[in-house]
Amino acid sequence: MTTPSLKGRASWWRGVYLVARRESQATLDSNVAVATLIVALVASIAPFVHGFFLSGLVDATPFFLALPWTLALCLAALSMRLWSEDVRLRTLETWRALPLSPLQLVLGKWLSALLLHVVYLLLTTPVLLLLAAHGPVEWS
Repeated sequence: MTTPSLKGRASWWRGVYLVARRESQATLDSNVAVATLIVALVASIAPFVHGFFLSGLVDATPFFLALPWTLALCLAALSMRLWSEDVRLRTLETWRALPLSPLQLVLGKWLSALLLHVVYLLLTTPVLLLLAAHGPVEWS
């Protein structure tokens, strides 16, 4: 079995990149994605804010306890949207007609969902900055 040439690998990854770019743009342009990100942020930050402002505790434990549940529920719904939108808009057959392998489609959509998770996690950094401003933080 021969290995694909460097040019073949580059074009294969270019297909993954094109799928990921298209899906990321479509996801970030969607009002549903923005609303779900806002709900996820409120759901994960609310326990921290309650403890920080009402109790005066400089502790990120409530935030980190809520974070996995938020990621599992809200962002999983956004990830499932990537395939359901193709079924709803009837573009799944278009994807299949393109010269892309199923693995390229899955990786592209996975990278798009991963980018959405990274955006969500970047939007939660003010919590850590707020903690750092009000007391010593053990970053490990």
